[in-house]
Amino acid sequence: MKNLCIFDQKDTALPFHSVPIEQNENNIVKFLLLDNGKIFLYDNSHLYHYKDHKLECWYETHFKIDQIFSDELLNVFYIISDQHIRSISYENDTKCYDTDLWALQENIDVEPDDEIITAALSPDKEHLILLTKSCLVITLSTNFTLISQQDVLSTSERGEKESVNVGWGKVETQFHGSAKNAAQSSA
Repeated sequence: MKNLCIFDQKDTALPFHSVPIEQNENNIVKFLLLDNGKIFLYDNSHLYHYKDHKLECWYETHFKIDQIFSDELLNVFYIISDQHIRSISYENDTKCYDTDLWALQENIDVEPDDEIITAALSPDKEHLILLTKSCLVITLSTNFTLISQQDVLSTSERGEKESVNVGWGKVETQFHGSAKNAAQSSA
């Protein structure tokens, strides 16, 4: 790590005062910096684009935005909301397309009030891991086909009521403490 150095640095003051972002504990503004230098910010229901020293509302939703992942090769944002994964693909800065890609209730047998708590994209961008409120871990491929689902709290597949060998060995070779060893040697 000592061979790393900063080769480019730029300070930019973003004009937050011009954006009608609600300031409360449930509405946190998050930041996306793309490799091509584009800057996006998002809160619970808006995606903002910083361009030409202006912060403009680029996309407004009717659902709650939890997380956004970007695929710069395809110019797509993947939006994770309570029970859906949506994509926003765009041709340019003014025209975008919103598509509902995957719905939790339609693809997995879950309770109606279950929702996606968090998601993570693998470093190679080949798998998307979702965690639901009911502690279900769901693995999806890049084309949103289900790879696996596992209930984290379930013990049905973990050897419940099976004997376990912990490798203690024979009774003669086990450590019993100095008091028991002294009693056995005197007997």
